[in-house]
Amino acid sequence: MDDSKGSGSANRASNEVGADDVQLWKEAVARVRVSQAMADQCGDPISGSALAQDDFSCPAASKISDAAHGTLFAALDNLSMWCDAVSPKVYVEGVVNQSSPRPHFTLARAGMESAAQVGWLLEPQDSATRVERHLRLVVADMSEEEKTANKLGAAFGAQVTRRIAALKNEVGAVKAAPNYLDVVRTAASHAGASPDQGEVLWRTASAATHGKLWFVGTTHTTTVGEEYRPGRFRVVHKANPDSVTAVVTFASKMVFWATALYAERLGFDVQDLHSVALGRVARDRPRSVPDTSSEVG
Repeated sequence: MDDSKGSGSANRASNEVGADDVQLWKEAVARVRVSQAMADQCGDPISGSALAQDDFSCPAASKISDAAHGTLFAALDNLSMWCDAVSPKVYVEGVVNQSSPRPHFTLARAGMESAAQVGWLLEPQDSATRVERHLRLVVADMSEEEKTANKLGAAFGAQVTRRIAALKNEVGAVKAAPNYLDVVRTAASHAGASPDQGEVLWRTASAATHGKLWFVGTTHTTTVGEEYRPGRFRVVHKANPDSVTAVVTFASKMVFWATALYAERLGFDVQDLHSVALGRVARDRPRSVPDTSSEVG
């Protein structure tokens, strides 16, 4: 794993991922791919299921099953890209897979946020609470759309504003939705972490995503070299693979929990889906192809 070059006084250094971390990355990849294979088997809510009941109580244009599906697949899309980067379905024999550390955190953050939101939405046992949470998320989503539309022109913004007003007129007052950190903290225990541990992982991943300088100090080992001018030293930052391991493990466990909960609320047998998914993933293991680059030309 390579770090990105710094601003003149910092240099990149490769850091090989050790066997323990490789094993945990493999487990995270399997967890995400099994989750995807489970979600792919799900269809519309089964009659009599929790989400079938919820949909009946929702406005016609804002069904909770559609929202849960879209948000879950957003999590899976991002985490599947991480899987394909570290464990491609087809790889070239003898070619080392190298990557910069920050994208690992960025994709994990996207995955954990969306998965945690699905969990927050679907975890309540009673339908009324699930529908109420859904409406809070719908209004929050439309409000972000409204901000964007207003920048495109007053007419575009007015269309979204009317849709928000019509929804509120139909369902009544709607409380504000929680932010991403709130839902990550709430769902952290389902991914094997405490709320504070979940927050640390989320904040670290956010720091990577937004280019915060403290990210390097938290997730890298820094070696100080020569003093090339008074008070200025050459340094080499080497990424710690275990920091990646922690965040992708957390995100993969979060999406597995959210996927199982989604399937359950749809009325599917989670164990049956899981068994089929394990078989699909086992049959589609990464495979190698020979390096033919020396034969070119």
